[in-house]
Amino acid sequence: MRNALIAAVVGALVASGSAFATAKLIDGHQIKPHSIPLNRLAGKAPRGARGAPGQQGPQGQQGPQGIQGPTGFIGKTTVVTGDGDVPAGDTASYYVTCPAGTGVISGGVVSDTADDTWLDRPYGNGWAGGGDNVDGLLDGTVTIYAVCAQGASAPTGSTTQLSLTGKVKAARVSRAH
Repeated sequence: MRNALIAAVVGALVASGSAFATAKLIDGHQIKPHSIPLNRLAGKAPRGARGAPGQQGPQGQQGPQGIQGPTGFIGKTTVVTGDGDVPAGDTASYYVTCPAGTGVISGGVVSDTADDTWLDRPYGNGWAGGGDNVDGLLDGTVTIYAVCAQGASAPTGSTTQLSLTGKVKAARVSRAH
């Protein structure tokens, strides 16, 4: 009889245990505000569930000044060109200079001579170029281009001296944007 009583009690407990297993789960609507401490919330809890942010503190001290950044972009460009004669059987070199307030950023030379160009490089705040017409039977020409820009600094320091025939007498200046 005693075994039957124990079996009945165990049966009742098992039946009531399954009632707990089928109980309804609670959701967020059933939780009272601020009833769960922040340290008990999961890291992925919605932002609003973590509480409102506090007031902003006072501004801190200014930090040290940083290093100077690069110079801004250059402004309007100007192309200065000049032509020079290169007699047959000779060489000749010329140079053009950028206008005041601009700096040379590039340049080039076009030579219409028997032996082509022999000089093509920056020179001061401009560009130098020369043509080789030693083997030429006809006179030739050389055209020098200097690309100058506002905001570009003119070269400083010494420039290696070149043995130039002369500066182009009448340079043409064309402005681009």
